[in-house]
Amino acid sequence: HELELHNNLLSVVPATVLGRVAPALENLDLHGNSLTEIEEGAFSGLEALVYLDVSDNQIKTVTFCELKNLQTLLFNQNLLEEVAGLEGLVSLKILFMQHNNLTVIANTTFMSLHNVEYLDVSFNSIATIKRGALR
Repeated sequence: HELELHNNLLSVVPATVLGRVAPALENLDLHGNSLTEIEEGAFSGLEALVYLDVSDNQIKTVTFCELKNLQTLLFNQNLLEEVAGLEGLVSLKILFMQHNNLTVIANTTFMSLHNVEYLDVSFNSIATIKRGALR
């Protein structure tokens, strides 16, 4: 159960469309599009999703709360300035966020990501990592 939509001209991932079309989806590849927005609820209904690639887009903000089974998130090469909206990713093991515009890692940024085994935030402009941010 895989959907490859990479290297197209998509600019928005609309709310609830994917969950209605492919509720058993496990792997979703959206890299290399022109995504600027992932609407809130865009991944609702995708309970089986374990792999998501939204790298190489122009996304500035993100919320992935409903992806409780997601294990791999590739979010590199976007325009993300701060990390928020990851609280519900309780199964996440791999998180790539390199080549964004991150400047600060707050102490709450990765607080709920207890299962992360690999985190890459290289090639950002991180000047501050708050105490307790990487526990």
